[in-house]
Amino acid sequence: MRTITQFWLLAACLTVANAGLASAQELQTTTEFEVKLTPEMITDGLTETQEFWVPVLRYIRSDEFTAGDAKGRKAATAFFERLHEALYKQLFEADEETARDLLDYFCLRLRKYIIYRHIRDEVKSDLAMATLMDEWEKDFRDVNVLPKDQREAKVEAILKSLPGQMAALGISASDSEKAMKWWTFEGKCMTRMSNTKAGALITTFEHDARQMDLSIGVLLRDIASAADWALITKKSDKCISRAEFEKAWKNLAELRTKHLTMTQPAEKR
Repeated sequence: MRTITQFWLLAACLTVANAGLASAQELQTTTEFEVKLTPEMITDGLTETQEFWVPVLRYIRSDEFTAGDAKGRKAATAFFERLHEALYKQLFEADEETARDLLDYFCLRLRKYIIYRHIRDEVKSDLAMATLMDEWEKDFRDVNVLPKDQREAKVEAILKSLPGQMAALGISASDSEKAMKWWTFEGKCMTRMSNTKAGALITTFEHDARQMDLSIGVLLRDIASAADWALITKKSDKCISRAEFEKAWKNLAELRTKHLTMTQPAEKR
């Protein structure tokens, strides 16, 4: 069975071919949002996608993955399979413009995680970072369903709320100010992602996930969040693996439980 991640590898190959590039080394080095991407970083990112997601998705389909119930895990697997088929169809119907759009989306995705790492460095608390990431990703799912001409205003409103959120999480004013620079870049980066053709396709699946049983929707989001957290917290240039996914899953669960315990009224603890 093909996987979603194989799509990304094929998309990159098609992009290179359609753009008339002889090799990945001919991809240009670019800097956006103060994040520099080299051809090597792009090809390494594609390799990481393959080496990370293929075993992770195999793990999620296996009996070893015990989150939720059997019905929920089956529905989550079916969801990822449908997403893959849609991406795969778009890939092989792609013209040069669509191929470049796919590459643009992938490069923005790489920048997204680098920016998240900068935010984490400034926040200096994984408890706060996990909470902020969860809220930010939830807010951006709301952004994605808006018409394109309304997204910028919504992102501005989200950004205005962040200093208060960070203060409530115990982040100092100076660290919050430094983090806001990167949150602003993240807003621009993820808005760009949403506005690509690939991003629009992903948004349709986000909508589908919202219509599913709540427990299944939570499971899908938790899988995505654990993958995000594994990429954000990676400590070297070495590709992350299924082991990092499992560690991230456990770490996020512990951080969310701790945050919930800290925010509950004393009489309800």
